[in-house]
Amino acid sequence: EEEAKSLRKLSKSLKDINFSVLNYDFLSDAFPIKFIDKVVSDLTNLAYQKTFRANEFYTEFFEKLYDLKIKVAVLVVSKSHDISRFIDGKFEIDRQVVATKYNVYKLKIRG
Repeated sequence: EEEAKSLRKLSKSLKDINFSVLNYDFLSDAFPIKFIDKVVSDLTNLAYQKTFRANEFYTEFFEKLYDLKIKVAVLVVSKSHDISRFIDGKFEIDRQVVATKYNVYKLKIRG
């Protein structure tokens, strides 16, 4: 009975654990989650990095999304980057918002 009382007391103090992937590199093989169904990402700041190679990044990014079978992706992309060739055959554009500097895409996996 004493153990049961202490276990009840401990169980009341338990809280849900929130897991954040903000500190992980999504493209890394060490990325801990393999069952994501939605991704929301802002890719606009990538255009301002001097060592950034857009073609390599977008190729790897969309392959990873497709390999993980992401059902829905919402992405904000610089207007100067055309992602159509990277999503061709993998994703279809469900919705698109065109703004002055950025485009917002809601993508759905094909198949």
